Amino acid sequence: MKRLAKSVRYFLLALQFFTRIPVTGRLGKWVDYSPEALRKSSAYFPAIGWIVGAVTAFTYWIIAFNLPDLPATPLVAALL
Repeated sequence: MKRLAKSVRYFLLALQFFTRIPVTGRLGKWVDYSPEALRKSSAYFPAIGWIVGAVTAFTYWIIAFNLPDLPATPLVAALL
């Protein structure tokens, strides 16, 4: 159980480092940033990249799907 807690802690630290999602309050105190913890959280950087990429691709797909089929649709969806 302790190993799972450390993994979640490092995952949240990586999430906070690579996104604008704040980890604050009691959860922020539990994550407890330090340079060593950030180094250990680097194992989760690819997972955060996959999550951010998937959310971005899904958002693009939803917007492009709902726009009319015009030549500028991909550009408009990307800008939105």
